[in-house]
Amino acid sequence: MVINKSSWHYRFIKLGKSGNRMPNTLCEYVRTLTFSCIMACVGVLVVIALSWFMLVLPVQFWLMQFGVMEYVKDEFVGGVIAHGIWVFCFICTGVVKYIEWRDANHTKKPTRKPTVIGAYFKAKKEKICPIVEYQ
Repeated sequence: MVINKSSWHYRFIKLGKSGNRMPNTLCEYVRTLTFSCIMACVGVLVVIALSWFMLVLPVQFWLMQFGVMEYVKDEFVGGVIAHGIWVFCFICTGVVKYIEWRDANHTKKPTRKPTVIGAYFKAKKEKICPIVEYQ
């Protein structure tokens, strides 16, 4: 199987690898990609937990100043409200950026090549692991 060096999964694995050695077979490549995705999710959860102190507590203080927290008895609920405000801002920014990207890049429909996951399932069904070539 040929994997393009500009694909998101290649760059994602390369970002997480400390050395120059990349997986040689498709099975090893998909395992490495899966592990990298799981570690990225764990990292995102850690960042969200740490953001509680950097983002939520100042918003809670701001809500206290305007008297909103008097109606919310539990601080956790206030934190969820503050997180909701930040998430809403990030989602709105992402939607605007996506619309701008779509309008700029959605002129023609690209031809589809075989995906890594599709090739992996086909290889598992045939009980082989093809060699990966990087282009």
